[in-house]
Amino acid sequence: MGPGPNESGQSRYHIMREVESSLKRLNIDCIDLYQAHGVDLNTPMEESLRAYDDLIRQGKVKYIGCSNFPAWVLMKALWVSDVNKLTSFVSVQPNYSLTNRAIERELQPMCVDQGIGMVLYSPMGGGILTGKYEEPVVAERARQFQNGVKVLGGIAEKLGKTPAQVSLNWIIHRPVVSSAIMGVSRTGHLDDNLGAVGWRLSKEHEKQLDEAFPAG
Repeated sequence: MGPGPNESGQSRYHIMREVESSLKRLNIDCIDLYQAHGVDLNTPMEESLRAYDDLIRQGKVKYIGCSNFPAWVLMKALWVSDVNKLTSFVSVQPNYSLTNRAIERELQPMCVDQGIGMVLYSPMGGGILTGKYEEPVVAERARQFQNGVKVLGGIAEKLGKTPAQVSLNWIIHRPVVSSAIMGVSRTGHLDDNLGAVGWRLSKEHEKQLDEAFPAG
């Protein structure tokens, strides 16, 4: 990243240079999943995909994914890969949680149809779904979802779980969700999050959450 014309975006020059830099910094030979972060409207998509394809053929990258791609852009990318016989994106990283379900309208159904995995960021709604509003900005946003948070807390209490565990359990069992990225500042947060796995919400509880946090 930088101010120069070759220090950002998804041009072949930038991709190739930065992959080499990443491999050197990480002291590894191959990156498991390399993601295009955002849409680059200044670079032909075929140029970027050919660069990714070459990196995979060279053994420097195993798979490619994208982040914050709208459904139509991801679908176009899959088409470009198909007609040019290039490697294609296997995953997309969207913002998805009970408080932000916009991707259910187009992106998620498209991923189901095309077999694309979703690696989620902000699955806790920026802290709203933890039930702990330590920051004023989080508390203010939480008021927008007051009813939903109340339902979430009720379900958590019945199950002997925390609101964070319930909301994470809901999100990781959504269609084509491969993983959820969570940030923690204390080991207690990590322990809490790990309590979201190994069980599953009932259909009734899932329905209650669907109704309490409508997709819109």
